[in-house]
Amino acid sequence: MRTTMGIENREYPRQEITLTVCIEASDGTRTSCWLSDLSQTGARLAVGQAGALPDEFMLLLSNEMKHWCRVVWRTGQEVGVRFERRSQGADRPPEERPKRFVMIKCPRTSRNISTGIRVHDTDELGKLPNVRRFAQCPHCEVVHGWSVAEATL
Repeated sequence: MRTTMGIENREYPRQEITLTVCIEASDGTRTSCWLSDLSQTGARLAVGQAGALPDEFMLLLSNEMKHWCRVVWRTGQEVGVRFERRSQGADRPPEERPKRFVMIKCPRTSRNISTGIRVHDTDELGKLPNVRRFAQCPHCEVVHGWSVAEATL
């Protein structure tokens, strides 16, 4: 089904839905979000901070239903994902894997903060110069200093 301007352009129509689901990053961290619509090939998710999500993750719809997803678009609080058939991509060389956001913890709220820096893996993170950097915290609205030793993916 291909049409233009204000009419559905997707191959498979999306069904509106409101369901609390969970995103699981490759490092095992989980983030709750809301499934806004769903099709055979993808979904739209509402999250607190779309920019802090990795480019690929496992979407846990239930204990029995999971989808490996790749982000295809993002806004401030929403992401559009495409369901992927492959696993987490561990078999791909590092340069072909998507870059992940370098994260730090807010010392006031203990919540994750995206630094805006992306790397492929922890080895690449460890190669960053060990200098003091700063990140604006969206949770407490304070600028926090951090170093590579304090960061995670």
